[in-house]
Amino acid sequence: MVGSPRRYADLAWETHLRSPQVIRLRLPDGFGVYALPEGVSARCSGMFYQAGFGFSVDTVTFRDLLEREVTDFPAAEYDTFRAFTEERSQTAAILGEFEDS
Repeated sequence: MVGSPRRYADLAWETHLRSPQVIRLRLPDGFGVYALPEGVSARCSGMFYQAGFGFSVDTVTFRDLLEREVTDFPAAEYDTFRAFTEERSQTAAILGEFEDS
């Protein structure tokens, strides 16, 4: 669960957002990839998030993208924002599992 179950004030940001990230992990010599986790995709009113993994030669690549095309999100629709945020948080769980493996 992420945050409070209810919101009393609207959410507000100063600008729209487009935040792509790419993280590459080079595997040590002699190491390989047995399996990669599935990615995560989430969408809600004016927001989109996608994350996934790839592998090539000796490198694991993690890519994610967060886009926010709104600057205000009404408190009345907080349940959808909260569900979106919870879905995004699955990426942290995936990365944690990946690091512990």
